[in-house]
Amino acid sequence: MRLALRCALVVVFGAYAAVAEAAKDATPIGTAKIVTGEAFVVRGTVRTPVKVGDALLEHDVFETSAGGSIGITFIDNTSFSIGPSSHVAIDTYFFD
Repeated sequence: MRLALRCALVVVFGAYAAVAEAAKDATPIGTAKIVTGEAFVVRGTVRTPVKVGDALLEHDVFETSAGGSIGITFIDNTSFSIGPSSHVAIDTYFFD
C-alpha cells in the first residue's frame, strides 16, 4: 500500500514539474486583470486558481464557476472577459 502511494505521489509531482517547466519556458500572452468568484487555469493536467496579476499563456484553458469571471488583458492591450460557468481555451494567439 505504501509503495503504491509513493508511486502515485511521484507521478503527480512529476506531472506537475513537467507542466511547471513548460510554463516557465512559455511566453506570456496576457495578464489576469480582474478575477471574481471561482476561476481556474488549466495547464496540461494541473488546475490552479487564477489570481489578479497572473501571467496567461498560449494553450491555457480557463474555467469559471457559476459565480466566477475573469477579465484578461492581452499583450496588445485587447481585453477579453470570461463570464460565469465558462470553459474557454486559448489555442493560438497572434500579434504583429
